Amino acid sequence: MLLDVQDLSVSYDGIQAVRQISFNVKQGERVTIIGANGAGKSSTLKALAGLIKLTQGRIQFNGQTINTVPAYERVALGLCLVPEGRGIFQRMSIEENLWMGAYSRGVKEFNQQVGQVYDIFPRLYERRSQNAGTLSGGEQQMLAIGRALLSQPQLLMLDEPSMGLAPQMVDHLFEVIGKVVSQGVSLLLIEQNAELALHLCDRAYVMDTGEIILSDSAKNCLTHPLVQQAYLG
Repeated sequence: MLLDVQDLSVSYDGIQAVRQISFNVKQGERVTIIGANGAGKSSTLKALAGLIKLTQGRIQFNGQTINTVPAYERVALGLCLVPEGRGIFQRMSIEENLWMGAYSRGVKEFNQQVGQVYDIFPRLYERRSQNAGTLSGGEQQMLAIGRALLSQPQLLMLDEPSMGLAPQMVDHLFEVIGKVVSQGVSLLLIEQNAELALHLCDRAYVMDTGEIILSDSAKNCLTHPLVQQAYLG
């Protein structure tokens, strides 16, 4: 098992945002967590990335318990989050942003890997000397994913990658994400467009008010009455 989460809980100022959830991601698997705003999805990913503390539970990655491992060390282990809002450094160039993704790997590995990122995102290569803040929303999302790939993740966690993007850009972005995960990177995806997420992924968990209320194959979730009524319109 690549990622195994048991009884994970997260609280903010005494208010429980995530309530004893358990789930897993296997090597090479694509998993999505869907749910309404405020369900606890982003809090879950932040806890996995080490950005917020657990109040309860255990996170195992590649068989190692990482509850107390700092966030930057989790990246080095192969667990990488592309956060909601992208989190790029707007006043730095595209290439400098990509360098930041490879900080745990070193210059040699950056030089070996950056060409592959530019192959996936040729628009970034064309504009590599531009400040990242001059990019469109879709291009910034590509940069955020490219930066994550340079950390050489085993598990890529994406939090709302399509947020704020035009429909045409969303389709292109998900096509690229599909290509990335087809190369063997495991995926844990939060996405407001549940239908897109379910078509891309192998399995799905549905969260509501901090709890997992459904777990099934993504294919079955597409036709599940609860999912259809609440998330597929």
